[in-house]
Amino acid sequence: MLRKIVASFVFILCIQFFTSCDSSEISPEFIKKTEGRYLLNEDEFIQVFYVENELYLNWGGLKNIQPLAMNTTDYYIKEINQKIKFNFSDTPISIDVLKKSKKDSIPNTYKKIPASYKFAMEYIASGDYPKALKAYLKIQKNDSLSPIIEESDWNKKGYAQLRKDSIQKAIFYFKLNVALHPNSYNVYDSLAEAYLKNGDSTLALTNYKMALTLNPSLRNAKKIIKTLQ
Repeated sequence: MLRKIVASFVFILCIQFFTSCDSSEISPEFIKKTEGRYLLNEDEFIQVFYVENELYLNWGGLKNIQPLAMNTTDYYIKEINQKIKFNFSDTPISIDVLKKSKKDSIPNTYKKIPASYKFAMEYIASGDYPKALKAYLKIQKNDSLSPIIEESDWNKKGYAQLRKDSIQKAIFYFKLNVALHPNSYNVYDSLAEAYLKNGDSTLALTNYKMALTLNPSLRNAKKIIKTLQ
């Protein structure tokens, strides 16, 4: 009797195993619907792609994540300890981060975006600085506290370009910082330094004067202004 019970139990487990495996297989239709980019924030995206019919994700700074299939729509991502669900009832479809418990806040939803959609950072990468500037100003308008437009971050990016002698890109980063933070003396001081390195003494002088207006205690700016006048 015990043997029959054990055999029946094993049989049921096998059926459940193979059923779950079949249910988690990825169909061509599922791949077509889900592959692409999903809006993570205003300057980052989640990339969904497939390698030999296996699902992979690029999620922010995490690359080539392979989530564990839980069923036909739900996956577990161990790298961020989160369960996600492809929500086909949304238009466009979305990736929903599922709650771990009832105490969790409202789950995040990341909408799929068209292939033609361009992020501000992509305009920079392609050298289209006017559109990049417009895009970052729009981000600021929507959220003035967004970390994407943080002054210190863009200042660091600008000096990183100066160290690589990518002066034109550094100038754009500093000009972008001026546009985003026009009341900060430091953004003008940095832009002036980039112009000076580029051999443009007129624009360097203009921006050093602006920095000094906003902060009259800038000794270095005072010295450079004397040499440029």
